[in-house]
Amino acid sequence: MATEAELQHVIADQRAQLAALEEAGQRSAKAAGIAQAIQDSGCTLHAGSAEQLARLLSEDVTAHREADGRFIPTGPGLQPLGVFVKERLAKPEYGHFIRGGGSAPAGGANQVGAGQLPSGEPRTLSDAVMFEAARVRASAPAGPAANVNMGSAFGLKAAR
Repeated sequence: MATEAELQHVIADQRAQLAALEEAGQRSAKAAGIAQAIQDSGCTLHAGSAEQLARLLSEDVTAHREADGRFIPTGPGLQPLGVFVKERLAKPEYGHFIRGGGSAPAGGANQVGAGQLPSGEPRTLSDAVMFEAARVRASAPAGPAANVNMGSAFGLKAAR
């Protein structure tokens, strides 16, 4: 027959395994919930952005156990996860994850067409880069540089 110390050790091991399973269940529920909320947000993300965005958002998401044992992920203050994710994606600091300028409205001031300079102030780092590229493009002379031989390999060798 097992001694009391051996039984206590078995119980402690069982509790540790149960805690590890519970933590894995919470992580899984958070990851699945965030992925679904990002997909449901209607935003088109840049390639590879979903994983990074999910890691950033997961810091503020918690998973609560329901009476039936399922874990339900929620935002801060038990805010519905879909609402939390949409609010975060609407913020300018998350705009670089979203294809097409992020939080700028369709047809907004930060969209730049060919041959036109952007108007307004940049709201994200992506906007600032685009503004600078448009400014440089507008000030550049038309056509190839005079010292570039366009007949040579890809026009990369200077004419002598």
